[in-house]
Amino acid sequence: MTGFASDRCGTYTLHQPEVPSSFLRRLAGLPARVLDRLLIWQERAAERAHLASLDDRILKDIGLSRSEADIEARKPFWRV
Repeated sequence: MTGFASDRCGTYTLHQPEVPSSFLRRLAGLPARVLDRLLIWQERAAERAHLASLDDRILKDIGLSRSEADIEARKPFWRV
């Protein structure tokens, strides 16, 4: 519990609760996870843009119709 306490000399110190080490580990890894997510989103957006640029012959070769490719290409980058 957060609060103030005094010692025998009358000096007040602030006591804060202990922070679990698991929380600190997760917090330390946050920048790497954010960067990973941004890179995934960037790659996904590029793949969908490339899919939108393919002609019908290539789509047929990979087993997609134009409408299926358009649906996938129009998805926002954050959606799987």
